[in-house]
Amino acid sequence: MKLIFVLALTGLLVFTGITGCTPAKNSTIDPAIQSQADASQHPTASDQDQIDKTKIRNIAFQWLKNQEAKVKEWETAQVIETKYTDDHNVYKADEIINIKGMDTLKVVFEMEDDVWRSIAVAVYVDKATEEVLGIDPIAR
Repeated sequence: MKLIFVLALTGLLVFTGITGCTPAKNSTIDPAIQSQADASQHPTASDQDQIDKTKIRNIAFQWLKNQEAKVKEWETAQVIETKYTDDHNVYKADEIINIKGMDTLKVVFEMEDDVWRSIAVAVYVDKATEEVLGIDPIAR
């Protein structure tokens, strides 16, 4: 199962490299949401926000764990409110999902394996339903 996940993610990296579907080229984040995300990275959030972020981190981590991926320090993964104004694709199993215009929570995990050491993985969670929408590998 782990090998299948690694091969699938490697294929996605190659696919996004070939098609040029990286966020830097084809996507922009709504400036209002981005400023909220910047503000949320500082320790001024209320206790309720911290509880919600912990819950979202756990949802995203459990989904990755089910894919047999290994992450470093999942408890400190960044949780960022995100809403893309342009097309932005995420990947889940054999699906490609466009999250343009959706209110999402982006959870960024640093990977632990030798295979993953040079990338982080962003897991996108639907803000309203808390359902994992898919992943987006982030090359480092």
